[in-house]
Amino acid sequence: MSARLEKSIDWGISGSRERIFVSSAFGCHYHCTYCYLKRMKVEGVQAYFKKEELLEGLRRKGIFVPGRQGSLITIGCFTECLDEGNRKTTMDMIAYFLRQGNYVQISTKKRISREDMSFIAGNIQYDNQMNLYVSLPTLSFARELEPDVDSPEMRVENLKGKREYGIHTCLYIKPVLEGITIKDAKRYAQLVNTYQVPAVVGELLDPTGKDTGNKGREKYIGNVCMTEHQSNDCDQLTRYLGKYTRVYRNSDDMIKQMREGWNNNESVCITNGRS
Repeated sequence: MSARLEKSIDWGISGSRERIFVSSAFGCHYHCTYCYLKRMKVEGVQAYFKKEELLEGLRRKGIFVPGRQGSLITIGCFTECLDEGNRKTTMDMIAYFLRQGNYVQISTKKRISREDMSFIAGNIQYDNQMNLYVSLPTLSFARELEPDVDSPEMRVENLKGKREYGIHTCLYIKPVLEGITIKDAKRYAQLVNTYQVPAVVGELLDPTGKDTGNKGREKYIGNVCMTEHQSNDCDQLTRYLGKYTRVYRNSDDMIKQMREGWNNNESVCITNGRS
């Protein structure tokens, strides 16, 4: 087995039959200060993967279940999946899984072009199958904390996805940065009102075993066990935005509700038992 294929199997495809994490590259060069890749000692892009390598990794892992009730496909956990170096592979993988009938979700800090939005929309098989998470952990301090990605103003344009292309779109406020994200609460409320989108509000993740002094809950992201920081700001923002829209603490909770069937006009706040 080639070293590239081995890496694509280890990092390009991970997870379980219930939820598969797909990364069209391993690593990122956008230098967001809070990124868990830094704590994993991953600097820059280590490898870009081709569609053929990812599909071979998927075949060898033997965990993919096609169809609407099959594996949830989460794209981009170990990279910025719409970096120009891996954008085409990402788009090809989105189209592949949509045609297989699976629910697909992607989070990004990049502005998606009209051509790519139209391409995605053209492969959707049923309502809400494709889920676009517009990553905005901060609005006021983006230049300091996210120096190299697209500006919040550019990313906000992606929130038009449902209205203009029929792509289910969500405001993705994860991670909540203590003492920072909460300062934009009113602006987030304006966004969900203006674009009529739900929100995911989630804690900062760190690879387990790091000396953070935090006693948070453990969860797996792909093949890496992470510690989810407990955050009062996260609880507060969840409650506040719950007055305006559906709010979830985990992106897959939204997919679970879709599978069960939901009333799109109903406002709910899901906090996983937190008050």
